[in-house]
Amino acid sequence: MTPIRITKSGTKIIDGIEFNESPPSSLKRATTKKWATALFQKGSIRMNSLNHLRKLEDSQRGDENEGKGLYLLNGHPMRTGSVNEVFAWCTCRDTVRDEYLLRMFEGTDTIVRISDPMELARRIIRAFKLLPWRLYLHSGRVRYTRGKSVTKHTLNNQLWHFNIFQKEGRFKPQREYRFSLTIVGRKRIDEDHLDLELGYCGDIISII
Repeated sequence: MTPIRITKSGTKIIDGIEFNESPPSSLKRATTKKWATALFQKGSIRMNSLNHLRKLEDSQRGDENEGKGLYLLNGHPMRTGSVNEVFAWCTCRDTVRDEYLLRMFEGTDTIVRISDPMELARRIIRAFKLLPWRLYLHSGRVRYTRGKSVTKHTLNNQLWHFNIFQKEGRFKPQREYRFSLTIVGRKRIDEDHLDLELGYCGDIISII
């Protein structure tokens, strides 16, 4: 059994991956046939920078406040954000209906199901270890609490980079679960995308 380490802030470290909660048994993602096939055959994943996601005009993919946490403390807004570059690959929990996902994300025509999210996270780690940057993988469920009141204790003890996993309530139907890579060294990428090749993933990916 894989050992689980609980951090002081309550996140879980499993196989060197930090989770804000244990990964679910399966996930899904709305995409195009081209990207679904590339993921199945070669494990191709394009992670988008948070800055790129802020600029998208698509009302479901784009969010001008992406990665910028906002909390209300005694009625006063408290903003948080990362000084590091962060890249994200977004999926949805398997309870969201396929047809709903395709309607929600404009330009998609294919659903992929991830039957082993934990193994996918392990393969992401193996892939980015070959890259010239120091990267840290943090995965978890997005919470739709942006703008809600909290206590000072909550702010001081929030999960590491929780702002990456906080969005407005209007996004709640997505039931998002995301994989994020943070640059933890001084060497920057300064690109809108980070492309990973995980290798053949047909054993954990199915195309619907």
